[in-house]
Amino acid sequence: MNQRSCPKCFAQVESDLKRCPCGQTLAPPAMIRMPETFKVGLPPAGPVSTPRISEPPVVEPPRGAPPHATPPPVVGWVGALPGPAIPRRAISPASIDLVFDTGARVRPSGPGLIGRNPESGDTTAGCTTISDPDFSVSKIHLEYGVDAQGVWVQDRGSTNGSSVIREGLPWTRLEPGKPFYLQVGDTVIFGRRRFTVEEGRPS
Repeated sequence: MNQRSCPKCFAQVESDLKRCPCGQTLAPPAMIRMPETFKVGLPPAGPVSTPRISEPPVVEPPRGAPPHATPPPVVGWVGALPGPAIPRRAISPASIDLVFDTGARVRPSGPGLIGRNPESGDTTAGCTTISDPDFSVSKIHLEYGVDAQGVWVQDRGSTNGSSVIREGLPWTRLEPGKPFYLQVGDTVIFGRRRFTVEEGRPS
C-alpha cells in the first residue's frame, strides 16, 4: 500500500489515513500538490502537434523519352560529343560503301586514309581527299581498314576529332588510334564533314 509523510512529525503513514498518530490531520491524497520545483521540464498540457515534413515532388520523365537523351549539336559545331561505347558487329566489306557529303563514294577493300591531303607510303592504301575550305578536317583525319571482323575506322589524332552516330544511341567519340567497327546506317562525323555507311551498289 502507498505511504506518505506527515507534514508535522515526518512519520510514514498509509496514504488512506486522515490523521497521523501524532494527531496531525492529513489532507486527502487528491489535495496534495506537487512542489513547484518538480514541475520544471514537464511538457505543456494538451496534445503536442508534430510538424509535418513535406516530401519533394517526384518528377516523372516525359512519356516516350529515351533513357539517355543527348541534345543535338549547336549550329557551327566542330568536334565530337562524348558517349558510351557502341557494341561491335562485323559486316562484310564487299557489302558497304562510304558515301561522303561531297558526293564521293568509296568501297573499302583494304587500308585507306581520309583527310584534306592524305599521303601514305603504303602503295596499297587508298587515299580519299576531302575538300574543306574551313580547314576543319586535318591533313590525315581518319584511317580505315578491313580485317576478319569487318570494316573499321579510327581517328588519326585529328584537331577537331571524329564521332559516330548510330540509331538509338548517343553520339560516340572515336578514340584516336582505336579501331571502331562500322555498321550499315552509321554516320561518321569528322570536322565539319561526314560520310554515311550504306549498302554497296552492284558493280
